[in-house]
This record gives sequence, structure tokens and C-alpha cells, in this order.
Amino acid sequence: MATPAVPLNFANASNIIIHVLHQEFGDFVGQILSYARDNPFKTIFHIVNGILFFIPGLFIGPLLSLFGFGAMGIRAASIASVAQTASTPARGLFAILQSAAMGGYGAASVNTVGTVAAGAVGVIVAWFGR
Repeated sequence: MATPAVPLNFANASNIIIHVLHQEFGDFVGQILSYARDNPFKTIFHIVNGILFFIPGLFIGPLLSLFGFGAMGIRAASIASVAQTASTPARGLFAILQSAAMGGYGAASVNTVGTVAAGAVGVIVAWFGR
């Protein structure tokens, strides 16, 4: 059984990684932490907007549930139950929102709208936040 020439030392490996990252990116992490400390509300906005952009279902699902669109159908005594009528069209906005809540064909559409909205809000805030 062969033994490795250099013993595996996780503390040393992490120090090497930190050293390489510091050489490659300079004080980039320090600048990010400084920005976060100086601008806490903007930092929270950027984090939430990034999550909504990359993982829209994390916010869209609870938002749909808040309005009464559930995984098992429309919740009684909710905004969605009041909005639903006997003449609610198939493949209409109501049907797409219900389908998204149930993980059906509407999920892709609603998540795309969430992603585009997050991107647009990020651009607007970046443009006017100068």
C-alpha cells in the first residue's frame, strides 16, 4: 500500500486556496464586504433580486399561495376563489397561475415572468441608483 508523498492537511489546503484567490482577485472580497457594510439595504436588495432571478420559484410559489393558488387547487375564502368564475377561460391567466401553483405547464411561464421582472428591476435600480 502506497502512502502519499505529502500528507493531506486540510488547514494547509485552505490556506493555499485563500492565498491563490487573494492573488487572483486582490482585495475583491474585502471590497464586497466593505460595500455590504456601507450599503446594507442595497446589499439585501441585490441578494433578494439575485435569488429571484436565478431561483424564481422560491418567491413565486409562496406568492401564488398567498393569493390562494395552492398545489391541491384553489383555497376556499381566498382572493383566487373570489376571482374564479364559471366562465373562467381555459389557458387564461387564471388557469396559468393555477397550473403554476400545481407545478404544471404554467410554472415555466410564471417563472419566466419572475426572472424577467427581477432583471428589469435590477437594471432600473442600477440605472437610477448611480
